[in-house]
Amino acid sequence: MQTRLFRDGREVYKGAPRPMETGPAEDPKRLIGGGRMQLGDKIAPGDYVLQVIVTDKLAKEKYRIATQSMDFEIRQ
Repeated sequence: MQTRLFRDGREVYKGAPRPMETGPAEDPKRLIGGGRMQLGDKIAPGDYVLQVIVTDKLAKEKYRIATQSMDFEIRQ
């Protein structure tokens, strides 16, 4: 799993890839994971995009990478 943060189309943060921590799953095809990111008080107000990338090294090439993004705003 890897996280990236963008502002105005530019990458402002890129987390190092790390194993995804999951709990027990009812359906092994749908894992639930989570995490947190501390932005700190020096991050500028504005619109951002958080992107989460998950790579399944056991999956076929076509299905190996899944991404999801979310827009959010930081206000002062």
